[in-house]
Amino acid sequence: MTCPACGEPIGESSVPVRFCARCGFDLISGHDSVPSVPGAETRAKAGGTSWDRLGEVGLLEALFSTWRAVMFGPGRFFASLSPEPRLSRPLLYAVLVGSIGIISGSFWGHMLERSDLFSTLFEGTGGMDMNSTITTGLILAAPFLAVFQQFIFSGILHICLLFVGGNRSGYHSTFSVVAFSASTQVLSIIPIIGSVLGSVWNLILIVIGLKRLHGISMLRAVIAILLPVLFFCCLGMLALLAIFGLLSTIPFLF
Repeated sequence: MTCPACGEPIGESSVPVRFCARCGFDLISGHDSVPSVPGAETRAKAGGTSWDRLGEVGLLEALFSTWRAVMFGPGRFFASLSPEPRLSRPLLYAVLVGSIGIISGSFWGHMLERSDLFSTLFEGTGGMDMNSTITTGLILAAPFLAVFQQFIFSGILHICLLFVGGNRSGYHSTFSVVAFSASTQVLSIIPIIGSVLGSVWNLILIVIGLKRLHGISMLRAVIAILLPVLFFCCLGMLALLAIFGLLSTIPFLF
């Protein structure tokens, strides 16, 4: 027996199975009665993305095809994304593209530090050696940093979705949006301007992904993505005020 909506095999059991584990289709009534996963049946029928068929197409082909689909056709990509609530494959993708971004950013930062301007500033201070050590550390830790930023940002974003009433498909959908939107980090290969363009396009991709996977309005998605930005801006301002307040207590500085 298979699900008529997505073709998922349904195991035989003494107790009748009502809902398809993959798309939520009601096997008894004959229609999808699980409104908490908007578009799940449509995405299941679409056959998934190249990354969903990772084992069939191979890592490199799936990576390039997925990156191209996210960057140049995000609406179609998120609409065809498998509705299965798993984090492993989106996480793997985020680690791969995130590592590329972190390594590229560290490399270009190191090259800038080795320029004539920075060489003059750090001459005789040992700063260049210290920066080289930091760059090497960032490159080696790139996969772990990618995992960290993926879980932290997706967690904060999902909390913001809860605030605006936009959680329609669960945390795994938010996680997938953040993971695949990390495709823009590859633009860090382009020095200076790549990171700027990537940051802007990343926010746009996340808004599109939230709208598609959670079935919410564009305005609600924009508010959800701006809340973390405002949060970190306020946090940075509080940190600066705390530092200036601490320094003001040191008599010889003022």
